[in-house]
Amino acid sequence: MFNNPSKKIKIIAIILFVINVVLSFIMAFLFGKDPEWSSYHFHFGFFLLILLFSLFFGYVLSLLVYGFGQLIENTEPKDVYNTENNSLESEESEPSDIEWKCPKCGKIYHKYVDACSCGEKMP
Repeated sequence: MFNNPSKKIKIIAIILFVINVVLSFIMAFLFGKDPEWSSYHFHFGFFLLILLFSLFFGYVLSLLVYGFGQLIENTEPKDVYNTENNSLESEESEPSDIEWKCPKCGKIYHKYVDACSCGEKMP
């Protein structure tokens, strides 16, 4: 459920936009008709005004939701802490000042862990 939330949010943004387009046309058509139900007079200017405003605001809303998904994608953590063996699996190759790297397997550990899960002692 929580795997790849940014992609799911982006898909929701696209679905919202498609729904907005359909509802914009329906709403513009309904409000573009003359209030007198017996007449078939159609106000094209009012239809166009409502259609453009609803499409614009729906597009802006979809962009905001899509941008939120992109923001989440850009801020997903690169480091994953493995609680099974107290190691920090990272894309970085060099440990920080409070970490050490196992010379045998390359896993990164915090300084308080004195041995690697492969059996190698902290240098």
